Amino acid sequence: SIALRRGQSIGSNDAGLGYINFQDSAGDTGAFIGGRADSGWSGSSRPTHLWFATVKSGSTSLAEACRITSGGYLQQHNLPVVSYSDTRAISLTNTDLTGSNFYNYLWYASDSSIFESSTGHFIAPVHGVYRLYFRCTTDSSSGNRANVRLRKNGSTRNEAYASNQAGSTNIQSVSSEIVDVLNAGEYFDIQVAQLHTQSGNQHKQVTFHMLG
Repeated sequence: SIALRRGQSIGSNDAGLGYINFQDSAGDTGAFIGGRADSGWSGSSRPTHLWFATVKSGSTSLAEACRITSGGYLQQHNLPVVSYSDTRAISLTNTDLTGSNFYNYLWYASDSSIFESSTGHFIAPVHGVYRLYFRCTTDSSSGNRANVRLRKNGSTRNEAYASNQAGSTNIQSVSSEIVDVLNAGEYFDIQVAQLHTQSGNQHKQVTFHMLG
């Protein structure tokens, strides 16, 4: 066994218990694994988390990559995720959704390079299982309809439909999703045969994220 022992008493949250450093021949650290105490450490309760740090490309500074909490949960701080909307009343026919005709409102992005605005591609930065979710609220104009295609690498994987019959002024919600494996550089995107929506960013949402 290997025992790493702290040289003084635990006095605060995130107090280090011991670290394993991975270094080059000059002693520069490129990564480490640390055991650190949570708050509330005592003789009867010793909550602890494992902290993993790496150095990103183009940097020399260590940064937290992920941690395993005292409850056994894995916290992954840099999972790819972006969530977009559009503020306008949309009326589109036979087109791919891109940054010029859609996606003018950003809810959240862990990395802006995941989304390619000119093509509307949500690009996988690493191999993994990904989810693309689409939802919108149609407008109430008579005869308008929605036909939305969610695609992987340009091939349709799922579709969603809604239609207002002539004389109807109903408002409908349209949603769809796909979950699939993407290799690094592969992508999901959305094509619409027709799309007529209400204005306001609360009426549209597209989210792309890595599941694992």
